[in-house]
Amino acid sequence: MKYFPLIYCIFCLWSSTFGQSDIELGFFQYSPIELEEGQKCKAEFSLKGIWPSKYENDVFVCKIMKSSKLAPILVTPLSFEIHKSSPKQIIVITVKEDNDCRDDRPYVGVEVRCTKNSEELTISKYNGVYFSVIDNTVGEICNKHRIQQFVKGYNENGEEVHEKICYDIYGEHGDVFEFVTDSLLGVSAYFEIREEYHVGRIFIITRQGSIEINRDFITGPENFHQTWGQVKRIEVGTDFKLVIDLNKKLLIKVEDEGRVLALVIIKEEKSFEKSHLNIAVEETTPNQKILDEFQGGLLGSAANNVYHFNKSVQRGRESVTKVKINQRPVASKLQLINDNEECHLINIEDIIFPMPVSLFLRSD
Repeated sequence: MKYFPLIYCIFCLWSSTFGQSDIELGFFQYSPIELEEGQKCKAEFSLKGIWPSKYENDVFVCKIMKSSKLAPILVTPLSFEIHKSSPKQIIVITVKEDNDCRDDRPYVGVEVRCTKNSEELTISKYNGVYFSVIDNTVGEICNKHRIQQFVKGYNENGEEVHEKICYDIYGEHGDVFEFVTDSLLGVSAYFEIREEYHVGRIFIITRQGSIEINRDFITGPENFHQTWGQVKRIEVGTDFKLVIDLNKKLLIKVEDEGRVLALVIIKEEKSFEKSHLNIAVEETTPNQKILDEFQGGLLGSAANNVYHFNKSVQRGRESVTKVKINQRPVASKLQLINDNEECHLINIEDIIFPMPVSLFLRSD
């Protein structure tokens, strides 16, 4: 991520007394630090003081216990032994990128539970290392994943303008949303959510056949079956034409009697686990990238509003802007997408009001 959230590690110390006051195990050496995603915390779980002679031959078997509300972290080791010749253990906690733009977890941590020798009896209280997670910026991955589109509106002088808006769609894993539909062309595009936010699959239905795009391959009519990284182009039909063009990115273009809708799909990949798809309108007629009254879905509904844009109150990465949608004032920020492009970041509920987001869920 280009912008990293700050993670303040606050190690909360609880020691354990194993039935007696002559031995204590816990986290006794620590220092508060700041971490970025991908970095590590180290915490020492150890004996306090000198190893008592009464436990000369005893072995304490300790295990890492994870809270159910943890942010994504990797902990090593998950189990270890404490005894006279090895009275301490360094525990490494790696904060992983969660790819979650709603980073609202207040704190996370690990706990250690120990037992004596091979007995099942738990002879220690929980000993925990906790740290709070504070996300104070929007990462680059969030900018790339939120939906962006151009809409027609008016500025403070009443002049027609074309402005880019952007908004987030959240859902449950497996939810399928209607991205855009063109009733004249008979085209519908849907995307499937994975892990609440990212796009894992895309389905495009046309008169010439259906197309499915996932993180592995693309399938379509005329036995089209290609993997990402290959180069392939096909054209199906004459008067009503479907073009599938794969070359680093995937272009799906439908044409009929001068009317065009072209969608571009890109696979973003750091590793397979983090790979996801992005979809956007590349071209439409008659207004280049501005949708019209014959188009629906999330994009079509957003495009068929009346927008009024005023200048931002303060320029910057997220300047507050004054936007009205159908004469209704809505909260908006001017979001910097890259070095020379901005979008008005608006809540999706405000854009499609009074309709609910669930209206665009595919039920079958």
